[in-house]
Amino acid sequence: MTEDLGDVDIPLLDRFLDAVDSPPASRRFRAVAVICDTLLNSELAAAPTAANSDFTLVVISIPRLHETYTAVFHAASTSAP
Repeated sequence: MTEDLGDVDIPLLDRFLDAVDSPPASRRFRAVAVICDTLLNSELAAAPTAANSDFTLVVISIPRLHETYTAVFHAASTSAP
């Protein structure tokens, strides 16, 4: 159940003990949104017009999302023993 990770040297350990002295962390936001195609145009109208390298959003539009989800969920639940 356990795996020997080998020796941990002091510089590697100090990186976590003295996290304030380490290079600052950068904040980047990544997201995936799955939405119904009927909402796509209204939601995109509120989207920013200028690109920002700190944010990435992937939008997946599914026709009749609720119907599709319900059908897939029903098919999966009836196929399971």
